[in-house]
Amino acid sequence: MKGCLMRLAVLLVAATAGCGPPSAEPVPPGSFAFGVFGDGPYHAWEQGRFRRVLDDVSRADVQWLLHVGDLLWYPCSAAAFEARLRQLNAVPLPVVYTPGDNEWTDCHEERPGRYEPLDRLAILRRTFFSDPGRSLGARAMPLTSQAVDSTFADFPENARWTYGGFVFSTIHLVGSSNGQEDFPGRTAAHDAEVARRTEAALAWLDRAFATAREASAKGVVLAVHANVGMDPEREPRAGYDRFVERLGQHVAA
Repeated sequence: MKGCLMRLAVLLVAATAGCGPPSAEPVPPGSFAFGVFGDGPYHAWEQGRFRRVLDDVSRADVQWLLHVGDLLWYPCSAAAFEARLRQLNAVPLPVVYTPGDNEWTDCHEERPGRYEPLDRLAILRRTFFSDPGRSLGARAMPLTSQAVDSTFADFPENARWTYGGFVFSTIHLVGSSNGQEDFPGRTAAHDAEVARRTEAALAWLDRAFATAREASAKGVVLAVHANVGMDPEREPRAGYDRFVERLGQHVAA
């Protein structure tokens, strides 16, 4: 039996020795592609998978990589943010990132380290959005940040760019009911943050569609972390009703 198992192992090794990621294929003429990834890596055993994803997208015929939030689960430390930033900046493509709840909203939980969420948000912005006019990645591309508007100068993470006749926009809406879930130590400052960030999100949504109309764009692509509840037969999820209603108005128009 032992000999059979050994032979089986040898056969498996031989069969998989030449296997690897598929060769990158160019996109059809007259079209373009971009990569989208989110919700990870969370666990230690996912780190290798994440590196392979980054290697794969680096070889692919894509214009940029879009990370739609939850760069990690724990810890919510500045060191963890810096480590993830180094990984994204090593990708030989532009990398655009919009935050998720794991990076700051939920950092009050025990496993992430019981951090104060608003403190984590400030560190997140300093780490990943120190130059809001440019994407991350080794081949950064120019972005238009909402921070250029003095009314919303504190929202460098909301970005917009155009490509191939489309308007792309990231909008900072996170899970946990858009940061409204209660937790020990929650204060009026946390509620004020939700209201202010939602106001910025609505204004940035309006600006994306206005830009598309002005440019006679083919379409608008929006990137948010949260599941805002787009099922037409259900009410929007708590915390996103104003956004979904405004989006519906723009789409109908």
